[in-house]
Amino acid sequence: MNWRTIAAIVIGVLALAVGIYLKLFPSAEVMCGTEVMSPGDLCETTRRGVTRTYTYDEMKQNAALAPYALMGVGVLALLFGGFQVWRAKKKVAAEAPAA
Repeated sequence: MNWRTIAAIVIGVLALAVGIYLKLFPSAEVMCGTEVMSPGDLCETTRRGVTRTYTYDEMKQNAALAPYALMGVGVLALLFGGFQVWRAKKKVAAEAPAA
């Protein structure tokens, strides 16, 4: 196995585990960066020079979707790693001399 395969499997397992943990034990607090939000608060974020403003409800909804996104990334990474393992085994079998 090459380093990409191992990295994909490790990242997949970690992302899946963190996603499951966040789903099973959700935080009661809605965060804007490192600050706790209350209903009626606004959260401003700037990425690549673009500033966006989110309401408390939007941030709460984003926080509720985060575990699913992590689990999705984990599954995709594990599928990629599994495919790489399968492909490597197939290549080794094709190169092996016939008995």
